[in-house]
Amino acid sequence: MPHVTIEVVCMDDLLDPGITTIEKEAYAGLRGDGKIYVSSVVNAVRIETGDHVDGAV
Repeated sequence: MPHVTIEVVCMDDLLDPGITTIEKEAYAGLRGDGKIYVSSVVNAVRIETGDHVDGAV
């Protein structure tokens, strides 16, 4: 069975709804359903414009 990796970066206020949605949609009841890891993004830079942090996400 093929596997997919999903990487999502979101603002803090969207974290819980995002996790809930991923849990609901990715659940197949199988051992390989996956895991969700949550970590902080310390900085983000949009290479095209040089925007940092909020403007880059």
